Amino acid sequence: MRSIRGSWYVLLLVFGVLLGGCVPAVTPSSTTSTSTTTTSTTVSPVDCNARVAGSDLSGCDLSGTRALEYLNLTGVNLSGANLSSSSFYYSNLTDANLSGARMVYTYLHMANLTRVVLRNANLTYANFHGTDLSSADLSSADATNAIFTEANAVSAKLSSATLTGAYLYNANLTGADLSGTALFGANLTGANLTGADLTGADLTGADLSGVIWNGTTCPNGVVQSTPCPRVP
Repeated sequence: MRSIRGSWYVLLLVFGVLLGGCVPAVTPSSTTSTSTTTTSTTVSPVDCNARVAGSDLSGCDLSGTRALEYLNLTGVNLSGANLSSSSFYYSNLTDANLSGARMVYTYLHMANLTRVVLRNANLTYANFHGTDLSSADLSSADATNAIFTEANAVSAKLSSATLTGAYLYNANLTGADLSGTALFGANLTGANLTGADLTGADLTGADLSGVIWNGTTCPNGVVQSTPCPRVP
């Protein structure tokens, strides 16, 4: 059989030479199988029972929960969650997202809320006594009657927030942004307002006894180290 194939190839070669043409090389046929790999991205679902750093608890109803104390909850997503009457006593919520969360009467005594986002959150009657709120964002939050006594709110953003009747006794608000903030009837006794921006803030009826004024931008936009006028 092999000799027959060879003879046919020789004849084909001779015939091609006589015609002045070319003879294509004989290449063994092969079958190539192409496989397609599909990569799918799996999005972790919300787990309202999760209690670890980075968990997605957005929109969860955790109201009245006491099992949120002494935990490492750094970077958790609690945006839009219902946390009313829950306790985060001594928990670490650094870099957590709590924007739009409902936190009425929520207990955050001595918790670490460094760089936490609380924009548009309902913080009515929430307790932040001794809480670390440094560089936290509470812009447009409703903190009516909330407790911030001895809280560390250095460089915190509280612009356009409502702190009517809030307790900020001995709170450290150094470098905080309080522009446009409603502080009507708030207690700021002994608060440190060094370098704070109170442009457009309403201090009507606020207790300003013993407040530290040092390079403070007053409601009228004037920077001074003496007591500011209570209204813009």
